[in-house]
Amino acid sequence: MEAFHFGEWLKREIQKQALSQWDFALKHRIKLATLKWWLALPAPNILTYRVAHLARALKMPLEDLEAVLAKAKEANPPKVRDTIAS
Repeated sequence: MEAFHFGEWLKREIQKQALSQWDFALKHRIKLATLKWWLALPAPNILTYRVAHLARALKMPLEDLEAVLAKAKEANPPKVRDTIAS
């Protein structure tokens, strides 16, 4: 699986709208801290209602954004932590 970083993809999508991250967040009523968190993570867990909101902000079909998130999660599976106490 090739490397895929959701945050990098999202940065490019915001740049396509010719907006700064601040302006994008302000225009679409997304908290800047939330946007920064999404930009930092390779495969964020975004709540369903926020995915729909983000899809509208990016002017793309919800199914397309869900496919991008699935691709990010496939390329960046969660790490299994060792739960055995030493």
